[in-house]
Amino acid sequence: MKKNLLLLFMFLSCLIANQAWSQPRRMDDVWDVSSISRYEDDVQFAQQWSLEPYWNVSSPTNNHYPLIPEVPAIGQYTGEEYLFRQKVLIINMPPWMLDWAPRGLRQNILPNILYFHDISEMMDFYGYKCFVSAVITGKGSHPDDETLVGKEFNICYHGLLSTNHDPGMINFSGDIPVGMYSPRGILAASDETIPMERLANIHVSCHQDENDVNTFRCSPNNARFVPFTGISSFWTLAIIDDENKNIYVTYHLLCNTSNISDAVRSVVFGHSDFHEMLSVLKQVGESLNLDEFSKGVLRDWVDNINMLTSDPLIEGKEEFSDSDISPHEFKAEIKDYPKLVDEGHNGFNVIEYLGKFYAILQNEGAFDISKIDSHDYSIFFDGNSLSDVKGKIANYAFPQLVHENHHGFNIIMHQGRFYGILQSEGNFDINKIHNGGYSIFFEGESKVDVMTQVFQYQDS
Repeated sequence: MKKNLLLLFMFLSCLIANQAWSQPRRMDDVWDVSSISRYEDDVQFAQQWSLEPYWNVSSPTNNHYPLIPEVPAIGQYTGEEYLFRQKVLIINMPPWMLDWAPRGLRQNILPNILYFHDISEMMDFYGYKCFVSAVITGKGSHPDDETLVGKEFNICYHGLLSTNHDPGMINFSGDIPVGMYSPRGILAASDETIPMERLANIHVSCHQDENDVNTFRCSPNNARFVPFTGISSFWTLAIIDDENKNIYVTYHLLCNTSNISDAVRSVVFGHSDFHEMLSVLKQVGESLNLDEFSKGVLRDWVDNINMLTSDPLIEGKEEFSDSDISPHEFKAEIKDYPKLVDEGHNGFNVIEYLGKFYAILQNEGAFDISKIDSHDYSIFFDGNSLSDVKGKIANYAFPQLVHENHHGFNIIMHQGRFYGILQSEGNFDINKIHNGGYSIFFEGESKVDVMTQVFQYQDS
């Protein structure tokens, strides 16, 4: 009897705890410039919910560029402006949602993080501030009969950039490290694709129109992608690293046709109960008889959101509690992890590792210290400082005059090889070597080799 009462007490305790934890709270509906349809001349608010700890997205900080900072906008660049797509639903999440985020995204926040590590605890230890949201984006400044499938769109972080500048500032720009992870139903664009499965800088610019002082533009046409199915999903990451590191993670669901967008908006605003809304939302694919891939993407997105309010999630977090390393142990591990400090510097990636700097060709893949030790890279440079290694890259990448007027020839070193050209034929140009633009030239593996060829030529 006592055993049965104990089991009943435990069951009721878990049920009550789960209900207290699981209650999402309806927050204020939100809007920004992406809520405005230039085609229909209307404003569509986004419904906002939050899980514990409850929080609201911020209002736009700059009235010239009124975009929500925490959640990137999605738009189509026209050459003059972005045609933004309207947000339908924003769900603000707790930082521990990142325990179930894609591995690459987690490791771009903390390079040495493993599956069983509590990433929110690690971020707290370092003083990182993290904003995690799940967002549904629908149609926008496009006619109802125009599909958004197959078109190039942009991820726009202009609202986030605005937070780093004075609210009244008109012209400003900067680079923000961003990345897209686990894309489903997404292709790379023809050019300037958003970094995929990696974190890299994109340029973000806000500026006054050259011809109209009352018009304010967002540019450039970068961070691009192409949805190729009716419904697609992906994660994005952006990091603002100034005095304190702020991390912005968004789990996106895109409705890429008007009928899907309208159906999803109708469900979101037609249900006041959060769990009932998600349950009906999950059935939209079947109701519209969508393709199997789009239905699967929708089900997966909804299931992932539902999972965050379920009891197995909490049990799953506790399952690894005995295996978690302490933040202090984790910090010690990070010190030994290679760090990319300069990407694409004259064709090289520069990496810091164990207090030294290394440069390897960008097209030779990820850095591996064992390949440095065994000289498996075609070429690499090392040094005790970043400037030291960059100096070696410059000496390799740009022509260096190593001997002037050797019997009428200049001897030049370029990319590890040596060339002799007539002094009378001007500056060295590697393209002239390849296309026969010099009347005569000599090439060799060393300065002495080329000087010897010149001497033999003069002596013949």
